[in-house]
Amino acid sequence: MKIINKITSLGSPATVALGFFDGVHLGHQKVITSAIKCAKKNNLKSVVLTFDKSPSIFLNLPEKELITENQEKCELFEELGVDATYLLPFEELIDLTPDDFVKKILIKTLNVKHIFCGFNYRFGKDGKGTCEDLARICNECGIELTIVAPVSYDGEIISSSRIRVALEKGDILSANAMLGHPVAIDARVNTGRKLGKRLGFPTVNQNMSKSHVLPLFGVYASVLVYKDKKYPAITNIGIKPTVGADGPVAETWAFDTDLGSLYNKRVLVQLIDFVRMEKKFSSLDELKANVISDAENVKKMFKEHYYHYIGD
Repeated sequence: MKIINKITSLGSPATVALGFFDGVHLGHQKVITSAIKCAKKNNLKSVVLTFDKSPSIFLNLPEKELITENQEKCELFEELGVDATYLLPFEELIDLTPDDFVKKILIKTLNVKHIFCGFNYRFGKDGKGTCEDLARICNECGIELTIVAPVSYDGEIISSSRIRVALEKGDILSANAMLGHPVAIDARVNTGRKLGKRLGFPTVNQNMSKSHVLPLFGVYASVLVYKDKKYPAITNIGIKPTVGADGPVAETWAFDTDLGSLYNKRVLVQLIDFVRMEKKFSSLDELKANVISDAENVKKMFKEHYYHYIGD
């Protein structure tokens, strides 16, 4: 998949899926896969047009913490089968009217033949363009438009905001069900105090991004993904109350394996299920005993319920 960071022609006529797509949840996936299917049927390229920062930052709206960072988001697009992603600086398009965005960018430059978007898509200067405006413009220009109906989970429409609330409550099962893929921590590994290694469980330490939504502090069954291999693991997210931390951090122990030093390497940690709240222990011995107990519990969870996350 090509990733394009400026407004330029792809060189081929295309379908386009429009949206910020934070989380790439099941509703987003429906929009994107609809564009992909149309592209394949009509011998077109499939394109996603999104932005490197949330439009809310520029529209005087409350800033929302991210579910997915840009690199992970693009990887999810690629897994769906997208041919190219336009990951654009929002500030370059912020002053375009709805008509100019469609006519000058989508039609003239990107050579789009069919547009796909969600039912609540907004676009153009100050976010004033609605799906009704998009339908009018497409009709004027002879461009096909598909407004994709929402996807529901447990009787309510799936949204990025709803997923954020689930994460903050530690309801990883619901968040993952709405996403259609595991919630992930996507960051480089930092050098910690190596306390875990001294206690017998070497951990991968990742600082939690200030722009990323924070799951409920606690212990999670997780999967560590490195070099396309998946390892069952246990992750603590929080402020390490027993020994202290400078800020929220994710500590992951991929038990029953030795991955060597992963310092400064990009690692993806997928959260699978919530185990317990973060606790402060009275001693390192008590901390060690609880980590070992939690690990045994998580191993059992993988064996009985989550083996499909790591393959055979």
